[in-house]
Amino acid sequence: MAHNITNVDMYNEITSDDMDVIFTQLLPHLFQDMEHPGCITTDYKTGPSGRPQISYRGTKYYISVLLALNNMRKRYPDYKLVPGFEGSHWKCNNPPCVNEKHLVLEMEDVNKSRLCCKIYGKFKNYRCPHLPVCPGCDPI
Repeated sequence: MAHNITNVDMYNEITSDDMDVIFTQLLPHLFQDMEHPGCITTDYKTGPSGRPQISYRGTKYYISVLLALNNMRKRYPDYKLVPGFEGSHWKCNNPPCVNEKHLVLEMEDVNKSRLCCKIYGKFKNYRCPHLPVCPGCDPI
């Protein structure tokens, strides 16, 4: 289950300096997930969606959303989240994963449609309509 970002303002208020502090706090708590190759997990507690949260200045944030937001801001420094987007584990479909290479921000409907690729992607003629293309699928 993905986490729909209902309070985008709290994420949009996070500055690049805040991100640096959060990531410094997070770094000692990261480790390889042996059950899911390529995934990185943390010992921080998870929220109801199974995604780990980090507390910063008295507010809890989903780590996956922060990492996906940080990725967007590397390309678009003034990027702001909008309602209806969520953090998607497009590459691994593993909610506890905090590997930033596995995370994107996308509309809830797009994220949920990735389940189709998980189910049908193994069939020979199936083509994935998503960007980035789902793992194990061929693009349209």
